[in-house]
Amino acid sequence: MFGIPFELIVIQTEIMKRIMVLVGLCLGLLSFDVSAQRIRVNSNQPQQPSWGLKGHNYVSYYYLPEIGAYYYVPEKQFIYQDRGRWVTSTTLPRQLRGYNLRAARKIVVNEPKPYENHSYYSTRYRVSTAGSVTIKDARADEWSGNRSDDRTKRKQKKAPGNSHGPNK
Repeated sequence: MFGIPFELIVIQTEIMKRIMVLVGLCLGLLSFDVSAQRIRVNSNQPQQPSWGLKGHNYVSYYYLPEIGAYYYVPEKQFIYQDRGRWVTSTTLPRQLRGYNLRAARKIVVNEPKPYENHSYYSTRYRVSTAGSVTIKDARADEWSGNRSDDRTKRKQKKAPGNSHGPNK
């Protein structure tokens, strides 16, 4: 037709098909490798302590408000104040060795060095005499507020003649 033999066109087409298949396979392998790395980076569940909160893929620190200490998950170290300076140790200080970590209130904090902003955490998660609720740091995601307050309000609405509820 245009001076190019038909056989040459067929050969070039076959070569282009093979090149496209190879390029597609390479791109597929690259994207698989990237997603596998992403999974490894965003999960540290095996590193988390047995007393930690369940259901979190990644935790950098736990803040323990009752004792004003932090637990750094990647290094398995407690961070607490001793004579006005922050100290790291694989165990709590002697006076806190009987502290029940399983029953303790724990706050998930995914920020670098949260103890450097300790006034924020100690104010925000102040220890009260009322029942405590374990929550995540509200700045990290959609969690906010005390969920038990919502349940209490619902119970008050349902209870007829409750002098403290909205039916007053």
